[in-house]
Amino acid sequence: MLGYVLHRDWWGMGIMPQAVGYMMKYLFKNMGADVVSADHFVCNNQSKRVLEKCGFTYEGTLRREYSRFDGQILDSCMYSIIYDEWLGL
Repeated sequence: MLGYVLHRDWWGMGIMPQAVGYMMKYLFKNMGADVVSADHFVCNNQSKRVLEKCGFTYEGTLRREYSRFDGQILDSCMYSIIYDEWLGL
């Protein structure tokens, strides 16, 4: 499971897709991972775009999956990419 956070001041600069790409390379090549998964809250379109740019496939939405610090319950969109898919990028 891959997770990431980037301060708003750095959004839109292509930093996160590049960082996710490096992490995928490390996980597949050095750690022997067969699949990498990641999720984002339904309302987080920036994270959705990062995962799409990096070749992840949408798997589904987990309803009421996360309870945030302020008590709000949020749904999560799940994505994954398998090693063979990553090789084809």
